[in-house]
Amino acid sequence: YEAYANMEAIQRLVEELCHAVAVSVTGSAVVKTGGVAIDFSKPWARLDLLQGIEERSGIAPSAFDSLESAKRAMAEAGLASLTEHDVGGIIEKMLERFVEPHLTQPTFVQNYPIETSPLAKKKLDEPRFTRRFEGYVLGRELCNAFGELNDPIDQRQRMQLQAEQLAAGNHEANPLDEDFLYALEVGMPPAGGLGIGMDRLAMLMTDAESIRDVILFPTMRPHQ
Repeated sequence: YEAYANMEAIQRLVEELCHAVAVSVTGSAVVKTGGVAIDFSKPWARLDLLQGIEERSGIAPSAFDSLESAKRAMAEAGLASLTEHDVGGIIEKMLERFVEPHLTQPTFVQNYPIETSPLAKKKLDEPRFTRRFEGYVLGRELCNAFGELNDPIDQRQRMQLQAEQLAAGNHEANPLDEDFLYALEVGMPPAGGLGIGMDRLAMLMTDAESIRDVILFPTMRPHQ
């Protein structure tokens, strides 16, 4: 987390971090991995999530205006929709199917749906979507980040909705967290948050084919 940082500041942080790591580890901002030259020397591409889906699948953003039309679009795309509880979940499944495999060079996919981003600030001009992005390289997610939601009233409403979905059988939903809500009520400053898959970053920088090649104890398992 970085206090008083917004989503754009976190994007710059990711760009600078990956550039610095690439130069430190390989001696160049252009890293050859998986037979592909990945260029960390320039700003990452920015891709609106719905725009990316439309470009790759032909499905217009209007298809996601309601749950019914989103399920129809999903079925027409050959994906099962029976277990989907909201439009946001369908949008992210479409992203996984049509867009992610094509994100070879460093790309930020941004403007994620509110249903799957319960801790991110809303977009002021499109409140169904949030100030969240995910970074992709070689078709794999490298990081997840957003402008942190610090409005306790908005956060409580979203957590209550998540709790209702959890009770209805959506196992991807989250329970209501009173301790977290209390912390927001006491006062959380505007902030940007970031999570990076360090193992995946290590794989990129070392041209590792498997995550087992970069973690210290790949064969260890937790005690049952």
